[in-house]
Amino acid sequence: MVVTARREASPWGISTSVALHALLAAMLALMPLPKRPKRLDEERVSVDILTPQQFEASTRPPPAPAPPSAPEAQAPAPTPTPSAPRS
Repeated sequence: MVVTARREASPWGISTSVALHALLAAMLALMPLPKRPKRLDEERVSVDILTPQQFEASTRPPPAPAPPSAPEAQAPAPTPTPSAPRS
């Protein structure tokens, strides 16, 4: 028969464990509650629902301005003045 001698637990082990657990419980009890994140105010947005034809028309660049009319483009040449030297 084998007889083992049982050692006594150190006297400071249990009291240290109780003190640490009490400290942990106090920290958890006194810890401030987490702040709720602020929600951003929602902004209203208006949306137009377009047909494919309307969408194509809105994404095309505007047409180029029309070229000047023919009479303005072909203005008569200035006539030489009498004071200008003739070559």
